[in-house]
Amino acid sequence: MIQEGKPAPAFTLPDQDGKLVSLADFEGKQAVLLYFYPKDDTPGCTKEACGFRDEEQAFEKLGVAVLGVIRSSVLIGKDGTVLRHWPRVAKADEHPAEVLAAAQELLG
Repeated sequence: MIQEGKPAPAFTLPDQDGKLVSLADFEGKQAVLLYFYPKDDTPGCTKEACGFRDEEQAFEKLGVAVLGVIRSSVLIGKDGTVLRHWPRVAKADEHPAEVLAAAQELLG
């Protein structure tokens, strides 16, 4: 179970090009926002993904790599600790701004 203040579970997943990406790849270098979306190409998930895309430079300034999988979000610090966990996303179009505000608060 994902818990704030505890180490994030290790993961290794293929990216859009088939290259394997692991949480360990970012340790000590970048914080990670791992967001999950349940239904690809649906209006809510599309809005959420577009919102994170639109805020990409703001997240990069904070040193946050954004990775998308299925629906929930986990902000993971450089040390692998879960900084914030959103188990459910109520409003997909507002969620990226909510996550960015938390990242600015915790990492800025």
